[in-house]
Amino acid sequence: MKRVAIVHHTFPGLGGGERFVVAVIEALNSAGIVPDVFTRRPVGLALLKRTYGKEPSFNYRPVRRLLPYRGERLVLYRKVATSLIFRPRGYDVVFNCAVGEFSPVKLGNTDGHFLYVFNPMFDWPKPERGAKLAYTKPFRTMVVSAVRALRERVFVNSAYTARRVEGLWGVRPRVLYSPIDPLQFAPAADGPRSGVISVGRFSPEKQQQLAIRITSKVEQDTRLTLAGTTVTSDTAAWLAALRALVKSSRQTVRVLPNLPFERLREELWKAKVFLHTFPQEDLGLAPLEAIAAGCVPVVPDSGGNIETVPIRELRYRSTDEAAQLVGRALRGEFDGYLPRLRAHLDTFSQARFQTDLLAALRVP
Repeated sequence: MKRVAIVHHTFPGLGGGERFVVAVIEALNSAGIVPDVFTRRPVGLALLKRTYGKEPSFNYRPVRRLLPYRGERLVLYRKVATSLIFRPRGYDVVFNCAVGEFSPVKLGNTDGHFLYVFNPMFDWPKPERGAKLAYTKPFRTMVVSAVRALRERVFVNSAYTARRVEGLWGVRPRVLYSPIDPLQFAPAADGPRSGVISVGRFSPEKQQQLAIRITSKVEQDTRLTLAGTTVTSDTAAWLAALRALVKSSRQTVRVLPNLPFERLREELWKAKVFLHTFPQEDLGLAPLEAIAAGCVPVVPDSGGNIETVPIRELRYRSTDEAAQLVGRALRGEFDGYLPRLRAHLDTFSQARFQTDLLAALRVP
């Protein structure tokens, strides 16, 4: 039986990346393999079950670090320092999901080393110059050299991410979609639905404030539910700011952080519309899970959203257009798209993902 290591930066983030790692562990478990998972912090099974409704089998392995993980000015160089000493040894397969965190300078067995990229680093809107360029150059060199050493063993979560990786790093990666389990979200029976829900990690880049702005423009009275995780100091600060914004709003807005999986699923079952507000989403599992739960999705017409919601009529390019789509969805005008959307979920099925992943890793 092959020995497999999975590398991830940390699990307390509890976002799509962590959900993906759980799916990788489950795929390996299906082949009779219990992998070792290397992260900065311990991974609690109880937390995974509460958040994702999953109980995968794995062994936690801590990552030793040379520099503290606090301090904005140290952020890149503590990654460089950690990468210099990080060597998962004795494994047939190393599946690295943290290119920005642990990019081994000496990869060793490149045949058994694979890289999964959620969001390519250095894809910044403004070019680097001066001090910033000097600061980032050593880290950029390390990351790019590691990626190019692997080449055909680089995977990404969407065609959108693949295009960015190829443009930035000169490597053409293979798309391996993060999976969802539609049966886990399918309602037992069709009940009455109303209101709008938006789900995502509470953080500024997710732009939950746009959901408040969009639904405030909808003609009919619209109840909005904002649900997501917040387990770090940054996300907690954003949540506090969001709650202050809700207080100043005249809308009915519920903010529900860190819901257990069963409760989140119930909220999805009661909602009519799922509103996504992150325009440059690399992929986005939340809209897919909402579709499985029976919601009509309304998402930005950009990024990986185009791959998760292939129907142009359900994608918006402005807050005004989004408000119009939400209003129409609440009135049931888009219900006819649901069968097509559910069929589209096969692209992201757990069975397809497990087959493709195990074949790529040559496991078992």
